[in-house]
Amino acid sequence: MRVFIIFIICCSFLFACVPENNVQMNVDYLLSHSDKYYNVFIVGDHNVYEKFVEVNDEKKLTKSYLVATSMEDIQERLPSLSLESYPTFYAFDTKMLVYSTTDFDEFIAFLEESKNK
Repeated sequence: MRVFIIFIICCSFLFACVPENNVQMNVDYLLSHSDKYYNVFIVGDHNVYEKFVEVNDEKKLTKSYLVATSMEDIQERLPSLSLESYPTFYAFDTKMLVYSTTDFDEFIAFLEESKNK
Protein backbone atom coordinates (compact mmCIF):
# COMPACT_ATOMS: atom_id res chain seq x y z
CA MET A 1 0.00 0.00 0.00
CA ARG A 2 2.85 2.40 0.86
CA VAL A 3 4.44 1.87 -2.54
CA PHE A 4 1.15 2.59 -4.28
CA ILE A 5 0.67 5.84 -2.35
CA ILE A 6 4.22 6.97 -3.17
CA PHE A 7 3.58 6.10 -6.83
CA ILE A 8 0.40 8.19 -6.90
CA ILE A 9 2.16 11.14 -5.26
CA CYS A 10 5.11 10.95 -7.69
CA CYS A 11 2.78 10.75 -10.67
CA SER A 12 0.79 13.72 -9.39
CA PHE A 13 3.94 15.82 -9.15
CA LEU A 14 5.14 14.67 -12.56
CA PHE A 15 1.83 15.43 -14.25
CA ALA A 16 1.58 18.78 -12.47
CA CYS A 17 4.94 19.74 -14.00
CA VAL A 18 4.12 18.49 -17.49
CA PRO A 19 2.81 21.10 -19.90
CA GLU A 20 0.16 20.52 -22.54
CA ASN A 21 0.68 17.96 -25.31
CA ASN A 22 3.21 18.60 -28.05
CA VAL A 23 5.31 20.93 -25.92
CA GLN A 24 9.00 20.15 -25.63
CA MET A 25 10.43 20.43 -22.16
CA ASN A 26 13.83 21.11 -20.70
CA VAL A 27 15.47 18.48 -18.49
CA ASP A 28 16.17 21.07 -15.78
CA TYR A 29 13.20 19.87 -13.73
CA LEU A 30 14.85 16.44 -13.57
CA LEU A 31 18.02 17.76 -11.93
CA SER A 32 18.75 16.81 -8.34
CA HIS A 33 18.22 19.45 -5.68
CA SER A 34 21.06 18.04 -3.59
CA ASP A 35 24.67 17.18 -4.29
CA LYS A 36 24.33 14.26 -1.85
CA TYR A 37 22.17 12.09 -4.10
CA TYR A 38 21.05 11.73 -7.70
CA ASN A 39 17.56 12.39 -8.95
CA VAL A 40 16.40 9.23 -10.73
CA PHE A 41 14.08 9.31 -13.72
CA ILE A 42 12.66 6.01 -14.93
CA VAL A 43 10.76 5.48 -18.16
CA GLY A 44 9.13 2.11 -17.64
CA ASP A 45 6.02 0.26 -16.62
CA HIS A 46 4.56 -0.22 -13.16
CA ASN A 47 6.52 -3.45 -12.58
CA VAL A 48 9.83 -1.68 -13.20
CA TYR A 49 8.76 1.10 -10.87
CA GLU A 50 7.80 -1.33 -8.10
CA LYS A 51 11.09 -3.20 -8.47
CA PHE A 52 13.04 0.06 -8.20
CA VAL A 53 11.08 1.21 -5.14
CA GLU A 54 11.66 -2.13 -3.43
CA VAL A 55 15.43 -1.99 -4.01
CA ASN A 56 15.62 1.70 -3.14
CA ASP A 57 13.69 1.19 0.11
CA GLU A 58 16.10 -1.55 1.09
CA LYS A 59 19.37 0.09 0.00
CA LYS A 60 18.53 3.80 0.34
CA LEU A 61 20.12 4.68 -3.01
CA THR A 62 18.31 7.98 -3.61
CA LYS A 63 15.74 10.22 -2.02
CA SER A 64 14.28 11.54 -5.26
CA TYR A 65 12.83 9.70 -8.24
CA LEU A 66 10.20 10.13 -10.93
CA VAL A 67 8.59 7.60 -13.22
CA ALA A 68 6.98 8.00 -16.64
CA THR A 69 5.18 5.18 -18.37
CA SER A 70 4.76 6.59 -21.87
CA MET A 71 7.87 6.20 -24.00
CA GLU A 72 6.27 8.13 -26.87
CA ASP A 73 5.34 11.05 -24.63
CA ILE A 74 8.88 11.34 -23.23
CA GLN A 75 10.41 11.07 -26.71
CA GLU A 76 8.20 13.95 -27.81
CA ARG A 77 8.59 16.16 -24.74
CA LEU A 78 12.23 15.45 -23.87
CA PRO A 79 14.01 14.70 -27.16
CA SER A 80 17.35 15.61 -25.57
CA LEU A 81 17.20 12.33 -23.60
CA SER A 82 17.38 10.34 -26.86
CA LEU A 83 15.05 7.69 -25.45
CA GLU A 84 15.17 4.61 -27.68
CA SER A 85 14.36 1.67 -25.38
CA TYR A 86 11.84 0.80 -22.71
CA PRO A 87 12.61 0.76 -19.82
CA THR A 88 15.38 3.33 -19.51
CA PHE A 89 16.93 4.60 -16.29
CA TYR A 90 18.49 8.05 -15.85
CA ALA A 91 20.50 9.63 -13.03
CA PHE A 92 20.85 13.41 -12.78
CA ASP A 93 23.11 15.42 -10.50
CA THR A 94 22.52 19.11 -9.78
CA LYS A 95 23.83 20.16 -13.22
CA MET A 96 23.24 17.46 -15.82
CA LEU A 97 22.47 13.90 -16.80
CA VAL A 98 25.32 11.77 -15.47
CA TYR A 99 24.24 8.23 -16.32
CA SER A 100 21.66 6.33 -18.36
CA THR A 101 21.12 2.69 -19.17
CA THR A 102 18.41 0.24 -20.16
CA ASP A 103 19.72 -2.40 -17.76
CA PHE A 104 18.15 -2.36 -14.28
CA ASP A 105 21.00 -4.22 -12.56
CA GLU A 106 23.61 -1.93 -14.14
CA PHE A 107 21.68 1.09 -12.94
CA ILE A 108 21.43 -0.22 -9.38
CA ALA A 109 25.17 -1.00 -9.42
CA PHE A 110 25.90 2.56 -10.57
CA LEU A 111 23.78 4.03 -7.76
CA GLU A 112 25.39 1.73 -5.18
CA GLU A 113 28.90 2.61 -6.36
CA SER A 114 28.06 6.33 -6.33
CA LYS A 115 26.57 6.09 -2.86
CA ASN A 116 29.74 4.52 -1.48
CA LYS A 117 32.07 7.25 -2.79
